[in-house]
Amino acid sequence: MGSRAVRSKETPATEVAGLVLFALAALLLLSQFSYSPWEVSFIKEPPNPTTNWVGPVGLHAAWVAFMGCGAAAYLLPLLAAVGGALAFWTRGFGLIRFLILGLVMVLAAAGLADWAEGMLGGWAAAKELESPGGVVGEALNRMLLGRFLGPVGAPLVLVTIYFTALILLLRIRPLKMIRDAGPWILEMIYRWQMARADVQMALGLADAARRILTALSDPPDPKKAIAFELGRRAKLEAARDYLRRGEYTATLDTLEELEQAWAPERMSLEVGLLRAKVFKGRGEYPRAVSLCRRLLSVAGGANIEDARAELLYTLIETERAMGRTQQADREFARLLEEHPLSEAAARGKEAWGMPEEQGVSP
Repeated sequence: MGSRAVRSKETPATEVAGLVLFALAALLLLSQFSYSPWEVSFIKEPPNPTTNWVGPVGLHAAWVAFMGCGAAAYLLPLLAAVGGALAFWTRGFGLIRFLILGLVMVLAAAGLADWAEGMLGGWAAAKELESPGGVVGEALNRMLLGRFLGPVGAPLVLVTIYFTALILLLRIRPLKMIRDAGPWILEMIYRWQMARADVQMALGLADAARRILTALSDPPDPKKAIAFELGRRAKLEAARDYLRRGEYTATLDTLEELEQAWAPERMSLEVGLLRAKVFKGRGEYPRAVSLCRRLLSVAGGANIEDARAELLYTLIETERAMGRTQQADREFARLLEEHPLSEAAARGKEAWGMPEEQGVSP
């Protein structure tokens, strides 16, 4: 029953109204764009030959619009196009309601154009107009609102009227849009700061990257340090388990949770190693190589030898998968030189032999 009621509002007449509004928007735009006041007999006698793209009808339609509403006449083709879109792609389009609200917007804009004569005076002179708001704008701003509300109150009321009509016309909810946009804006800022930190890491500026990341989240509560570390270890183990099962999306989601809890985790070799393995597993080799090199350039501190060796091993595997054998051999020699007793070095020797055998000195 409800769906039938909604569909009953979609009639051929609505679609025809939309088509007419689109055509009207095009005609108004062309006539205004090619308008010359010297072709109107009321302004110049004899007038210049008509060159308006919509002919005499377009010429006089543009003249009437500019004389009546001034610069606000440019809203007419825009509103007609918006009306056509609403008629085609929204349900329950009301033509009368649209025309009334559109008229209110044009009237308010004409009053504002007259108020902004200091900025639009040159334009009005070029169009042979006494006021940039036209006859309507001049009457509304100077003779009505300006007389009772003054030069500050009048434009304030006109702006309020304009945006009220716009909200009702488009049926938008500004406060809801602002609330919905808030988390999105914060997310964009967060990702931008993460990207800044990545750039600092790529340049080897570990301290600068750490400052950026530390500012993105509150430090863990010292009183809950043990619980925080246990939770961190549990998430890392869960990420490793997802990775072993080939569930790459779940792995990245778990690593994101770690970084959201404490942003400097982005510099952690444990987190970075798991992310690099995800990229390698998905065939995103350039991302894996870039991440490995970025982390290796800032890695430092104690108890990271195994993680650093594993990161080098992952980098070597990725380079070989990309067919970059020489680079892989150089990184392998580096692995043997910096971490000769690591498990990663032992696996490398078993898989690829010693660098000397391949013509690369360690």
